[in-house]
Amino acid sequence: MVRRAVGAGDAGPVEAEDDGQLVQLRDPDGAGNALVYLGSSVRRLPEVIARFRGTRQLASACLALAWTGVGRTGAYIQRGGLNPWDWGVGAPFVVAAGGVATVPETGSPDLPLVGTTGIIAAAPSVHAEIAPLLLAEG
Repeated sequence: MVRRAVGAGDAGPVEAEDDGQLVQLRDPDGAGNALVYLGSSVRRLPEVIARFRGTRQLASACLALAWTGVGRTGAYIQRGGLNPWDWGVGAPFVVAAGGVATVPETGSPDLPLVGTTGIIAAAPSVHAEIAPLLLAEG
């Protein structure tokens, strides 16, 4: 669950909860120490995949994003084809837990609410390492 504590006149901090406990994403200090969940379009990028300790693949972007947010994995990568309902809960959860979520083709943190997009959602050190590689691939 993502919640926003509303203060007097400002929005307050965004927080993520899992079963009533505050979630803080654990940064694995780089992709080499992390698992990555891959969307179907990422298998064509062996130079990105090789940086990770291991890979997993799910049929659910929402579940992969949730597991990224709670630290079961260091990243979720999908290069296109996601609708807003695929990432609409999971991406804000990752960000609220302390991670980063961007569009791989542009590097923008503004995920589009219309049409399809890709996503890189990761712990900060992992995102900093792999996002430039995916951005270069376009």
